[in-house]
Amino acid sequence: MKKLLLGFLVVLLLCLTACAGLPKPEEGGSSLVIGSLVLDYPDGFFDLSPCCFTRGVKITIQNATTGKHFSLTTNNSYFYFLSNGTDEYVLESYEYTKRTDKGEYNVGRNVDQKFAPVPNSLVYLGHITITYAAPDKVDKDKLGRKTTTYWDYNVSADVDYDSEALRGYIEETDPGSAWLSYELVTLKS
Repeated sequence: MKKLLLGFLVVLLLCLTACAGLPKPEEGGSSLVIGSLVLDYPDGFFDLSPCCFTRGVKITIQNATTGKHFSLTTNNSYFYFLSNGTDEYVLESYEYTKRTDKGEYNVGRNVDQKFAPVPNSLVYLGHITITYAAPDKVDKDKLGRKTTTYWDYNVSADVDYDSEALRGYIEETDPGSAWLSYELVTLKS
């Protein structure tokens, strides 16, 4: 009985998540701001094997107009939020934490990228891939005792604007979404 109840709860949760879709457009010039962020570790994630992180990356954004901060979390690399179409924003930072039996691994970086949505549009920040390559393990010590291990990486960022992939994501996430009829505006720096 417990397995049946647990199975039902899992199916219900998946349905609620799948049915949620994207936020609906609002009157007065709202915009949907959407982007994709991937953390790529082709040479290994710390002392673990190579991998890419597309889920659970926390992105912090400041509404520069109001001064308020909010966070988003990637899912299938995508993140999005509804804007009134007139406020200005700053993509402040990203961070990711992975817990394993070997310990906790944290990565993050300040970005401080400003952008301003366009009213009544689908605002595309691009597919951002941040690559951490060539890891170099550095042990820091005090008075001959090992205290902390740091990892240095060659970090690079690449931004691609794949409007077909974006539209595919929207169609899969929210079939028949009104946003598909809005003008697609890419915010390139």
